[in-house]
Amino acid sequence: MQRFIMQPHSDLGRKGAVCPFAKPSHEERALLFSAFDAADMPFDTYIGALMRLPYLFNRVAAERPEPSELLSLAVYPLGLQDEEHYKFIDCAHMILKPFYMECGLMLGEFHPTSSVRGAHSDSFRPMRADKPLLVIRAMALHDALFIDGASTPIGMRVHELECYLRWNAERLSATEKARVAIGSRNARHSLPPSTPSPNRRGRQPVSETGNPQMQYRLARCAPAATSGQRIRRSIDNGKGSVCDGRTRVGRVANAL
Repeated sequence: MQRFIMQPHSDLGRKGAVCPFAKPSHEERALLFSAFDAADMPFDTYIGALMRLPYLFNRVAAERPEPSELLSLAVYPLGLQDEEHYKFIDCAHMILKPFYMECGLMLGEFHPTSSVRGAHSDSFRPMRADKPLLVIRAMALHDALFIDGASTPIGMRVHELECYLRWNAERLSATEKARVAIGSRNARHSLPPSTPSPNRRGRQPVSETGNPQMQYRLARCAPAATSGQRIRRSIDNGKGSVCDGRTRVGRVANAL
């Protein structure tokens, strides 16, 4: 972090450090680290564990003697193979980002071969790191740079704008709030109408469960669905633990 993300870079496309908040967070002792064993962990268990981290983040924030808007939690999933980074970092980020934003948090994804482009330069790759990790922090005003992208699906853009407006409303000026609200409304109007597709020859649609082939597919998916239901129930009841399954979360420690 000190060698790259806290330093300026010639390809960054703007002045200042790659992340202008990393060094102040480090100096304020608000940059925390944790790690857990992700080796051979099933992907659904991995996602279930990461869905508990917003609760851990909020608990750590509440227990700090002095609150900090720069509080950040770097999470290292240990034991991942190089060929697993795309799934356990990139895909996990796409799955988890909407949930984290609903909680008022942002999630950053880093690994050695990240192809994520910089906000100010298409040739710069700011999310590359020696080791795979995810970084959690509270949503900030500058996060407008990282949402509502032209390549983002319309439904996701609506969700991101609504979350951004809800969590930053008190810090936005009336003009900025109106601009974000208009962007959200325009994106929502771009959504296709939810009209049922016409059925060929006027036939009634066949129930999926009445199709033998579909019954076979549903039967094969049943264990995964049951696992997902357990994870969701655990989250809804507030009884989930980051230590579920094979996960071992290391003690959060202040950066030295």
